[in-house]
Amino acid sequence: KRSSNYLLWAQAVKIYIMAKKKLKFLNFDPPTPDASGYEDWMQENAVILIWLWNSMKLEIAANVMFHNTAKGVWDDFKDTYSQDKNMNRVYDLHDKMFHLRQSGKPLHDYYSTFKGLTEELNVFQPL
Repeated sequence: KRSSNYLLWAQAVKIYIMAKKKLKFLNFDPPTPDASGYEDWMQENAVILIWLWNSMKLEIAANVMFHNTAKGVWDDFKDTYSQDKNMNRVYDLHDKMFHLRQSGKPLHDYYSTFKGLTEELNVFQPL
């Protein structure tokens, strides 16, 4: 079964790491071992690996414990759990949006549900 909360998890983790000004560790490969600052980079990378592992269930973290870089974990999860090209999910989102009814719910609940569906759809099919 695919992890159903990957998108929420990835967004929360990305924002947290962005707030710490460490997003480069998810987006870029490490410097070469002979490069200046390599040890400092690896130390900061280790901290981010710990953040990532601590944000996961143990059985999921166990699958990525042997990556040496935060980018490796991030890319592995994106490949494994992301549904970037999942047309089934896109269809499901369109179907949910088409069949969404207020049905006695407060307007803000209806709008919030609709907005959440459109934001997820935007991940798969950006406007």
